[in-house]
Amino acid sequence: PDDLPEDKERRHLLTELEASLPITGVILRFLARHIPSLMVRRFDSVLDDMQDDGYASVSYRVFNIGEANHLPAVSMELCVGIEGDRHLAAVDRMLAIAAEQRKRHRRYHTSPIALRFTAPSGAYASMMHERASMIMELILVTGTRGGVELLAAYEEGLREFDARAHWGQLNWVTEERIRSSYKRWDEWLTVEREFNASGVFDSQFTRRVGISS
Repeated sequence: PDDLPEDKERRHLLTELEASLPITGVILRFLARHIPSLMVRRFDSVLDDMQDDGYASVSYRVFNIGEANHLPAVSMELCVGIEGDRHLAAVDRMLAIAAEQRKRHRRYHTSPIALRFTAPSGAYASMMHERASMIMELILVTGTRGGVELLAAYEEGLREFDARAHWGQLNWVTEERIRSSYKRWDEWLTVEREFNASGVFDSQFTRRVGISS
């Protein structure tokens, strides 16, 4: 906004400079592949530096982290219901999995984890179907050592919370899991097969999860 006090219009100059350098992305990709533990400590430092009290601006400036925005990444989203505060237990479980993976396998999460909340959806195949939800955004820099195994551990470890994986991101869902989580799956499947009678939308994924044979 134009009426912000002058001393609140800029973040710490050194933080902005580091984030804007093209070499920053190269260094972060190298660390993710070879020294992920050091990258995690670096992220903690950057996030601490960004907490400069009083900085105020439009959202795309506040959340801008410079060159790191352009890092290639892989992502998984897991959606859990919030009834009975189950989402809090799910976050605790996710952090416990991360700690266990770090200790036993030296696998590190190379990006900040985001949580967002959504209203219920009436769509039969929506992650938010019939429940107010919290979505865990689990992003890793492409090439993160042990990253795929780490994401698989999250999905498996959160099954007890009926965590629904994002259809279009990395996941290991099966037909059995889908049927146990999506109560109106057969109704959705009937409509899908009517509109996809020619099989034009069939893929390796749809065959894996039982949408197509």
